[in-house]
Amino acid sequence: MNWVSLRDLGDDIRVWAESLPNDIDLVAGVPRSGMLPATLLALHRNIAVVDLPAFLSGCQPRGGQRYRARDVGKVLVVEDSVCTGQSLEAYREPLRTLQEELNIKVEIATVYVAPGSEHRVDYWCRRLSLPRVFEWNLFHHSLLSACCMDIDGVLCRDPTDWENDDGERYATFLSTVLPHIIPSQPVAHLVSNRLEQYREQTADWLTTNGIQYGSLNLLDV
Repeated sequence: MNWVSLRDLGDDIRVWAESLPNDIDLVAGVPRSGMLPATLLALHRNIAVVDLPAFLSGCQPRGGQRYRARDVGKVLVVEDSVCTGQSLEAYREPLRTLQEELNIKVEIATVYVAPGSEHRVDYWCRRLSLPRVFEWNLFHHSLLSACCMDIDGVLCRDPTDWENDDGERYATFLSTVLPHIIPSQPVAHLVSNRLEQYREQTADWLTTNGIQYGSLNLLDV
């Protein structure tokens, strides 16, 4: 399994940015994972950035820089990774139409490309074999359906020493603690050192906060 952290992404883009063409007028990120590398790349090159649907509709890019579609000579469409190219398919026809109507040159770039898929893009930074997981979309990845995950310290904060009294304060914590993160995909197994006697409160909290899971494994002592 290839794991890519946010630090890895930043390091790769910093080096990659120096090798890309100098005639890029605008960077357009493919939602949603493409927006992070697109923004980093635009910052390194000091050019405007926009999400791809906004670009196609003529909206203003991020950073306060205004533009008109007719003033853009070349736009770089950016994804974080490309394997089958499926995420780009919905945009190919609108981009082709835009190129023809406004004489805009559109090129496709991705930070990470699966070996054998290099032909799907104009520029890529690094080959990365499957399977792979990126830190910035871990909680949005279908891989969670085969994962174990803790609750305290991951889905919510840990209780303080004062809250962890095994009494009323702890019960209040279990029912009112705010979620730290809510996975977009169901998690196969939730594994916690919470005691089995708190199963009902824990299950209620998970349901209330829309956290989907397969099994809930607590400590039985």
